[in-house]
Amino acid sequence: MTQLKDLQDIIGLDIKSLQEVAENTTPQSKSRYQNRWLVLEKQLIEERKAPSLPAYLLYEYQFNGKSTRDLGKELGYTGAGVLKLMKKLGIPTKTAAETISEKKPFYGRHHSKEAKGKIGKANRKIRQEDIDALTNLVIEEIQAHKEGRIDRLSSNKELARALGFKNSTDAARSLTRHLPKTLRRYRSNHLISEVFKDLRGNAEFNSKMSKIRSERMKRLHQNPEFEKGAIKRGIKAAESFRKNAYYIEGRFSASSMQEGAAALLLEKYIPEYKITEGINFQVRDKGINNGGIDFLVNGEFLEWHPIVMSSSILRSGRTWRGDISAKMFPAYLEGLNFLPASERKDFKEFVAGKLGEVYRNSRQGAVDNSEYKGTTVALASNVEELYNFIAKYNPNLPSFPNFASEFRQTIKHVKQFKVEKPAKEAA
Repeated sequence: MTQLKDLQDIIGLDIKSLQEVAENTTPQSKSRYQNRWLVLEKQLIEERKAPSLPAYLLYEYQFNGKSTRDLGKELGYTGAGVLKLMKKLGIPTKTAAETISEKKPFYGRHHSKEAKGKIGKANRKIRQEDIDALTNLVIEEIQAHKEGRIDRLSSNKELARALGFKNSTDAARSLTRHLPKTLRRYRSNHLISEVFKDLRGNAEFNSKMSKIRSERMKRLHQNPEFEKGAIKRGIKAAESFRKNAYYIEGRFSASSMQEGAAALLLEKYIPEYKITEGINFQVRDKGINNGGIDFLVNGEFLEWHPIVMSSSILRSGRTWRGDISAKMFPAYLEGLNFLPASERKDFKEFVAGKLGEVYRNSRQGAVDNSEYKGTTVALASNVEELYNFIAKYNPNLPSFPNFASEFRQTIKHVKQFKVEKPAKEAA
């Protein structure tokens, strides 16, 4: 889509009416249109602001300089909601470049190399001697850290403050260009490792609290009334889980397609292993109070937990899981942005390994504070680690490429067992 230049450009546009869009949607969405958008359109007509809501959005967005965010504030909706409606109505939307160029008139203009150099130098205002001083300081600091003379390295923010840089991004950009690759990697890994030290301390605290909670739960379960209520609550929670999960082959529920695929391949390749919920799958008895351990295989626990390299966020009423805590995320971004693109993959793998270690230790702590104490918890965060786990119990596996291909096919098989949520009745 694109920005319109003149009112004549609207000739030939196939813009739908609000009523037409409402008629061609689901009953639930139709109710939303009737109670919200159509009421708003009626109000605009009565106030003589526009002949219709599509006409109002088209003019204000394309010719009056208002963004979807501006329109959302004006109409009492989010910018994303307005944009979604405009696309359904067929109203042309601007590209990112066109949107930016309205706010920054020089965006996208072409300049000579000499002009670009002058603009860049004027914006940065960083002298070469400042860059040299910063680089030498960091090299000396890293050397002192390797020799054990200092405990930690300075962050980008601390360096920028000490040397008078405008912001930490300028400091990071200068170091990325002038610091040797081995020292860049050493520094990024250390910056994130400092955060993991705090996490290990928190893990010890959480382990102690887990033990206290476990003792409290044991005392509560000695009360027959509490035990009876707990059973009812457990059944209700299990039924709720099944409604929102994958009920695979009518036998067991999995929280994701990948977890279901892992379960089926464990059954296929480990002799005499058959999924039984609560016994060797989603084990949450004997004092395990963290929601359950995924699999119990031949006396060894296995957690299927792909590492998600982001922080948990709430979007559209749903929490999207991320393994990087809110406390750690700024340090992760600092380490990531400090490195050039070609070196970021290794850094992500380093952080993912640390996150996996922290997660496995938390699960091991829950097991050690239960009657399963002494049982090992293994972690499979990807298909290769799952393959290596199964290989301990079956030396006759297919090659890893074939196994990985089978895993992908099994995911497609699991997808068909998604338990659909019942449709809500129209208001």
